[in-house]
Amino acid sequence: MEATSLLQALISKANNGHTEINFPVSSYFNYADNGGTLFPLDLAFENGKVLVRQNLTENTEIKIGAEVVSINNQSIHELLDGIFPFISAERRYFKLANKGNPYISH
Repeated sequence: MEATSLLQALISKANNGHTEINFPVSSYFNYADNGGTLFPLDLAFENGKVLVRQNLTENTEIKIGAEVVSINNQSIHELLDGIFPFISAERRYFKLANKGNPYISH
């Protein structure tokens, strides 16, 4: 994962959605299958907002369609800015829409 992250950061400097390092799916599934911690919300990015598309937690207070403004007291936009250097795409819009992005569900 560390090597993949380094290569993703390097390749994303091209800012070209056709140039990317594939996410190591088998390592991810192995991690998940062995009790690894995963983000429990499926998110949608619409009109500048981050919305809950699916809630995989037991917390019924998190409703479908709720806007996510922060996670663990960090702004959602700050979190995305931390993820974007690993996603190769021409613009922010394409980084959010990137189907190969392992951090963002579609």
